[in-house]
This record gives sequence, structure tokens and C-alpha cells, in this order.
Amino acid sequence: MQLAVQDADASGTKYNAISVAARRLGHEVIAKEVVSLDEANPTVIVKPDGSTTVESAAFQFGLRVTKVVDAGTGTQYGAIAFFSTLPYYAEDSSDLTSGAQRVSFGGIPGTVLNQSLTDANTQINNISDSSTPTGPGRTTIKMNPSEGIVICLADNNNRKAMLTVGGASGQATVRLDIDLSYNKVLCA
Repeated sequence: MQLAVQDADASGTKYNAISVAARRLGHEVIAKEVVSLDEANPTVIVKPDGSTTVESAAFQFGLRVTKVVDAGTGTQYGAIAFFSTLPYYAEDSSDLTSGAQRVSFGGIPGTVLNQSLTDANTQINNISDSSTPTGPGRTTIKMNPSEGIVICLADNNNRKAMLTVGGASGQATVRLDIDLSYNKVLCA
């Protein structure tokens, strides 16, 4: 996993890019790469002083986030994670079968807009790609949702736009919609 993006203030005009690290090699079979988020154990990077490794930035032109939502299910989030795909191994051998790397994404369950960085970090540390996660507080992240994740934006003049991460391809492409293509129902 590389980073998670979370809105950083009550106005929605800033966002945090949170650095996250994970295991590359399995702890049971050292020479084998991890194949799940549970094995990778993604963890927010914490500095020696106890603070989070985070970069904050402001949106330009007075833009603010009004909603982050899975376009297919309507589930709302406060943070999105972007990470490299994990490898696949053949079931009948230990041969690596996956090919090129790509970027995957998903909304972090349990995060909401205007959430404290500490609370968001806890949710990021607890993501799982298992349909039945084990351990206290673990939640399943829906990776590459088929309809994409929409980031709804507005400015001080009440002009609106939406960014769709993913969509029909399921990959981390980004599409900008404004005016007639802006989904007023989804971003309400």
C-alpha cells in the first residue's frame, strides 16, 4: 500500500496524504510474496516522535470535498486507499502467476469526512481484504468497486464537480464530470 487520502479539516478544503507501509514478503514462508492485505498488514507510518507521516495540502480555487461515495452501493467514506496490486501464485505450485502491476483503490470502511487523523489512522490500520476478517476492529475493504468511488466537489460559488476514481474498467483511472454530466443525486 502506498497512501491513503483523507480530508483534513471541517471546511473540506484540505486533504491529507497518509503514508502507509506493508510487508512485501510473507512471515510464514519468507521467500514468498504476500498475497493478501491481511498478510501485508498495512500500517500507517509513525515518526519517532509519535506523529503520523502525512502531507497536507489545500484544494485550489476554493474547492472543497462535500462527499466521498461508492457509486454502486452509496456507501460513504472519508478516506480512499491506493495500493499496488498483490501477486498471485498457482494453486498447484509455488510459481508466481501474476503479471504487470497496477494500482488498486478502495474506500476505507469506518472513515467519514472531517474525521480526526488519529481515528482515520486506526481505520486504515484495520483494513482487510478477507470477506471474514479476523481480529478486533478489522473491516473488509471493497477493492476496485465496479462503479468507482466518487469525490464530490463544490466551490464558494456553489459550482459543482465530481471526480470518479475507477468505474467500468475497475482500474484507478480518474474522470472529471461537471455541468450536465454531474450526478446531482449521487452527490446530494
